[in-house]
Amino acid sequence: MGGACSCFQNPSTLSLKTEEAEYIVSVETYAGCEINSNITAAFHQGSILKRLLKQIIVKKYIKTLKNPSSFRVKYPISTQRLEEVESELVQANEAEYGDFRITPVWGELTIPLPLIEINDFFYQGEWDFVTKQPHGAGISYNKTSGEKFSGNFKKGKRTALGRLILANGDLYEGEFYEGEMHGNGTLLHFQGKVYIGEFRKGFKEGYGKEQDRHESCYEGDFIKNKRHGNGKLIWADGRVYSGEFFNDKMHGLGECWWPEGKRYYGQWANDKQHGEGQCIWDDGREFIGQYFKGQEDGNGKMLMANGDIYDGMWRRGKQHGAGTIKTAEKERKGFWEDGNFVSWADE
Repeated sequence: MGGACSCFQNPSTLSLKTEEAEYIVSVETYAGCEINSNITAAFHQGSILKRLLKQIIVKKYIKTLKNPSSFRVKYPISTQRLEEVESELVQANEAEYGDFRITPVWGELTIPLPLIEINDFFYQGEWDFVTKQPHGAGISYNKTSGEKFSGNFKKGKRTALGRLILANGDLYEGEFYEGEMHGNGTLLHFQGKVYIGEFRKGFKEGYGKEQDRHESCYEGDFIKNKRHGNGKLIWADGRVYSGEFFNDKMHGLGECWWPEGKRYYGQWANDKQHGEGQCIWDDGREFIGQYFKGQEDGNGKMLMANGDIYDGMWRRGKQHGAGTIKTAEKERKGFWEDGNFVSWADE
């Protein structure tokens, strides 16, 4: 998501296809026109557009031919043409969620245009004829990437509120800045995952909530699309983790509950209990000590359900090495191997 280019190229490098053109218009011819509210309103209404275009063509046609680098637009391109080039996933998203209602925020220097084709882009909306860039409310579709954006532009870049549909079917609605998803928004992944929260420079970043359709729900901190910081993760099977995340994994200090009653509090690494921790089972057992990749490993103390205590060495979740057994009657040191008693130290 991050890094997808939303900017239109410099006008001097633009090359427009014209094979279906009804009118070829040099945008430079508009530069000398006084753009006021009356003209803007007339363009919005479309009542004088064709007449004005024809007048400009007659007066400036020779100038356009002599200046092949001048920026040209194709008029008109029908809505049907745009629907034909849109990807099936874009059309499926719009069929499900409907058209995006654009709230214009940049309109003081713009006049609307019919649908035009600019290199790999189709664009329909308000245009700044001084800078020769989309500026205001508009819709763009990138034929190469398959992205479609409906919303506001400022100097050729997506800005303010808008909707972006990606070629893979993902849909974002929210705030944009300098062409990127930036601010608060909602991202609907085509596979069913939903994220609601903060974005920064095209990435999920800040505080947000993300939910898979059938797997899990996370609420907390994100950095560059990954769970990173403090958060809470709930699985469909009832497990709950609350604590620190690093690079999309449970990592640091955290607490986890299992639906059968088991609970662990301590250190984590790469989604596993790792380091110092305490685990309590629903049958009354309790372990305090060292973990390695999810298992008791190192020095630790286990309180058994019957009240006996084993205090000693562990390996891969089993008693292994020297240890001490404490009961209500006595305390005795011994040796274990892979969970099996070997011998007493005093024998």
